[in-house]
Amino acid sequence: VGSVSHYSSFPLSDLTLQGYLFLLLSALCSLGIGVIFKVAAVRSIDSSYLIGTNYVVAAIAGLIVASRDLETAATDPTLLLVASATGILFIAGFYAMAYATRVAGVALTLSSWRMSVLLPFMASWLIWAEVPSSYQLIGLGLAGVAFLLIANVFSGVGGQDRKSVAALLLVFGIGGTVDTILKLIDESLQIDSDSILVTCLIFGTAAVSMMILLSIRKLKGTEALFVPAVVPGAILGMLNLGTIVFLLAALKVLPGTVVFPAINVTIVVGASLLGTLIWDEQLSRSTRLGVLIAVAALVLLTVGS
Repeated sequence: VGSVSHYSSFPLSDLTLQGYLFLLLSALCSLGIGVIFKVAAVRSIDSSYLIGTNYVVAAIAGLIVASRDLETAATDPTLLLVASATGILFIAGFYAMAYATRVAGVALTLSSWRMSVLLPFMASWLIWAEVPSSYQLIGLGLAGVAFLLIANVFSGVGGQDRKSVAALLLVFGIGGTVDTILKLIDESLQIDSDSILVTCLIFGTAAVSMMILLSIRKLKGTEALFVPAVVPGAILGMLNLGTIVFLLAALKVLPGTVVFPAINVTIVVGASLLGTLIWDEQLSRSTRLGVLIAVAALVLLTVGS
């Protein structure tokens, strides 16, 4: 995102307030993604059509936003290849989130998703020699403890518990892998991985891949399965794109040391409240403790940079 050392204070100007508004909108879009997956699970909406519609809508909207930069992308085969691989991982990640939301709930799924920042953090340390600060090392330790508590690995070994832990680990692993690839784009390809252009290419690849997958399936009653997924899938696509667009807008006027911890904390806490208050998701004492520790860890990992 670039250096933020010139931010020494934050006068409450109109521009700063606008930045906080964008920050809030980005966090709300992320929470909305979890809500859509939960609603889809409750209504038994086919995940494939939901995810497929999402990426078609997100790709089209992204094309409109990034249309001025498309010529640059067309002349960079390496970027196209990496974006294509990432697009396929995005699909796997959304399938994992859909499954995890069904078996583990909104709160734990979104918390695991945000905690996956650990993987690119470790990659930055071990591969790109970005030595962490003392605060980040503390945050790293807390994050490990938090994930163990959130995944509830110390609970019983019942079948449902095993499914939940496996689903949360999958969300964590895929989310972290995607973020690590985006870090690779930044470091090795010297391309801004947070740009709308890269996002558009990833969404476009994911959309094409989903269309191929749905064609191969050749399900009976395809039309009946597809129709219920259209509206929630379209909303999911706009939320998916909105998360990134509003994040970039917030970063233009606020430093990353404010934006990233604020968004992470809002999503983790907001997801816990949504799951508990709306869907009556029961969180164990250890899981609630894990969420609180995760909030502290995410703040330390970001602010300590």
